[in-house]
Amino acid sequence: MADASFCPDSTRPGRLPPWEIAKAFAFSQVLKQVAERLGSTPSELVDMRVDDYIASQLQVKGGGCPSGRAVRDVVKKCESSHWYPGKIECVENRGRKPAITERQKNEVARVAMSLKRERIAPDPRRVRARLPDITINRETGKPISKYSMQQIYTTKCYDESEDDPWVYLSCVSQDTLPSETEPLRVKACEWILKNTTETSWYQHVAFDPNYTLIATTLAKQEELQIAAMGSSRWMSKESKRVSINMRAPATARTQSSNNSVTVHWTPVFARGCVKIFVVDPTKAIDDPLNYPSKLNDSALRLEM
Repeated sequence: MADASFCPDSTRPGRLPPWEIAKAFAFSQVLKQVAERLGSTPSELVDMRVDDYIASQLQVKGGGCPSGRAVRDVVKKCESSHWYPGKIECVENRGRKPAITERQKNEVARVAMSLKRERIAPDPRRVRARLPDITINRETGKPISKYSMQQIYTTKCYDESEDDPWVYLSCVSQDTLPSETEPLRVKACEWILKNTTETSWYQHVAFDPNYTLIATTLAKQEELQIAAMGSSRWMSKESKRVSINMRAPATARTQSSNNSVTVHWTPVFARGCVKIFVVDPTKAIDDPLNYPSKLNDSALRLEM
């Protein structure tokens, strides 16, 4: 008599039958090996997310395709050394059922990652707005708490790899690069590498105009110092409301005022040397038309 665990009739509706599980694992392994031989990645071969592609090739009992996350869970289970085809999980001593089901967790994670791909902050309230019926705690009848949803983020949400789940961190000090400009940057770099020789760098000149706010009052100086500490810092929990632990106004480093002076300066790179030119605003005001010709006279040069 055949093992009931391998029989398609024993599969519950909405679940993958044994044959579909085998197909999912086979697709995963074949795509990995073909991509490795071609020097590519599985997602580039199918031109979409691999789990979504595999899901489109499968069918759950009762009709329809599984979700990409369901496919990832199946493949991960097949790769585990503790799992084998036909294994039946022990149902004894499991305790009470969790208040949030796996389906709810998967849907919350799917919507949160979808929001981020749309460049929208995936706060719990936005996820609840898109999943009003699913984000309900079935024991209390109330919406899933913010803490529980954040726990789902740290276990099921990721940017590029499932092995690198989300963690709440401060952004790095680097400006974002829009996706439309990336190919332009690559072409520009390729052109520079192709057409620029070592000797041409001796004739290359580069500069980058900047400005700095110099405080003229103690209040403005403290604002600039607080702003320079960043938006995330080390502090005692009971001292959050102490002045040094609070954030500076958003305009502290971007707007000149009566209690600060704007100093314009630019680094100039030429012939392997860097010079910092600090512009004297009084010279520009006295003779604005001839100011460019007097740059050397009205600048403070600092070799670095």
